[in-house]
Amino acid sequence: MNTASVTAQTATVPCHIFHINTYYYSNQIHQTIVKLLDKKGYRQTILAPISERTGPRKGMSDAKLRQAHIHNPRAFRYLERYLWPLKTRKIQRMFEALQAERGRPDLVCAHTLISNGVVAWLNWRKTGTPYVVAVRSSDVKTFLKPSGLFRRLAMAIIRDSAGLYTMSPAYEKSVRTLFPETFHPIYNQKIQVIPNGADDFWFENRHLSAPPDSSRVELLFVGQLDDNKNAEGVLKAAAQLVSAGTEVRVTIVGDGPRSAQLAEHAYPFEVRFEGFVSDTETLLSYYRNAHVLVVPSHIETFGVAYVEAMSQGVPVVYTRNQGFDGFFPDGTYGHAVSANDPGEMASAILKIMDNYAHYAQNAYEHAPHFGWKSSIDKFEALFREAVR
Repeated sequence: MNTASVTAQTATVPCHIFHINTYYYSNQIHQTIVKLLDKKGYRQTILAPISERTGPRKGMSDAKLRQAHIHNPRAFRYLERYLWPLKTRKIQRMFEALQAERGRPDLVCAHTLISNGVVAWLNWRKTGTPYVVAVRSSDVKTFLKPSGLFRRLAMAIIRDSAGLYTMSPAYEKSVRTLFPETFHPIYNQKIQVIPNGADDFWFENRHLSAPPDSSRVELLFVGQLDDNKNAEGVLKAAAQLVSAGTEVRVTIVGDGPRSAQLAEHAYPFEVRFEGFVSDTETLLSYYRNAHVLVVPSHIETFGVAYVEAMSQGVPVVYTRNQGFDGFFPDGTYGHAVSANDPGEMASAILKIMDNYAHYAQNAYEHAPHFGWKSSIDKFEALFREAVR
């Protein structure tokens, strides 16, 4: 272990954290974590390699960071992203070069279990630098479920880590079932839940509307228009509601590969396709005009849109055994459903509308549970324990 450095830093955390994050530019949440840790005084090095076809999203810049350096080389040709050994070796070489430039860290934070975690694990075997690692939906879908080889590799990475975290109780449980029971004591010792947070904007502008006085149900979907996020499931559920005599309007906020196909279809109810919305004030207006947010993703690590909606007193319909499930009992501020069952989605929407004030009040009251302050406090506790 990096004994001298760890000893010096134990009493004076914040320390130097080296992030390995190949998903840094895929979601604003990753940038938010870095910014909040920067405000806490942590020195951070972020390795965020990208493919030749991608790049930093609008607004993503390290210009306002005091002690963080973001290194985002165009490291992969498009197809190389899918060649795991080649991609991993490239990340490892970049990690070693950047470490030589920036100095040996006190802690490595790998933001996925396999693609990023294996680099942190190999570095630990070589230098003894402790690491913590996240497990995400991409790990489960791409590596852990299909391959016993990757499950064995994951067990080695977890066993030697200083900590493992995921974003929801549902994922904590579902990932556990992928490993043999003999490994569960190690998994249980390492794992903790650190949910993503919604931006302070949503809590500074919390709002609870009066129960709807219109017979028309206003449904809202916010997310990528792809097969996984499953906007199509929302539209099918709406069609079932209409068939049963309920008037519905659906607002779709987001874009993606299914945008044109979904927009061209004829629906027996009004649908508004609003495209991608980055302005929070505009997004706020969509939430406040909605009765229920429905995002039945097939795979979801967390789902910050649920929290944004709840901050505006909007109940939510989310996927059973996926990212947002399990924080509170089903029926508290919405309902968990099967992503493959539009009928169950329709039933959940009707349950909410039948007792709307109850669900809306609970959504409003429970939203602050998912603020960033609580999550960053948990990250700091994890880091302190890791370098202890």
